[in-house]
Amino acid sequence: WICLGRVVFRECAPDVAITTAIEFARLADMCCITGIESMMAEHIKAVILTNPAPEDPQYDGWKAPDTNTYCLSSEHITSAVGLPERHLVRAIIAAATIEGYLRQHRYKFEKEAASVPEFAFDLLKALRATTETITCRSIPVTFEDPISRTRLKLN
Repeated sequence: WICLGRVVFRECAPDVAITTAIEFARLADMCCITGIESMMAEHIKAVILTNPAPEDPQYDGWKAPDTNTYCLSSEHITSAVGLPERHLVRAIIAAATIEGYLRQHRYKFEKEAASVPEFAFDLLKALRATTETITCRSIPVTFEDPISRTRLKLN
């Protein structure tokens, strides 16, 4: 990064790629290096989009509500909240969980939302932005997924 002004990620498992990006963002923040927030957030978003949950015939369109969180773990959340408030990496992690939050009764990160105040704050900010995309013009009510930008039914 220092010499080239760019970060080259090696091929690895999706969860490892997300961990690497979060930890690199934390290191850069600790060293007061600027200019990589958006690059790390976009990398995490790309990993999430290219590694969705397997198709599930139980759901409309075969798209499971935890599609965006398939590669995310509790450790990712607790690590990301170590970044400053309003950091783009924190925002993308929270945004990735919105679909599952709105479409599942048993939200994958319910425990973290209840026990990690910083994550709950990020989740509320992402939820507010998402609720602005809700359309009620017809049945079903839909919202725009903040990660894939596709319209999804609100369950």
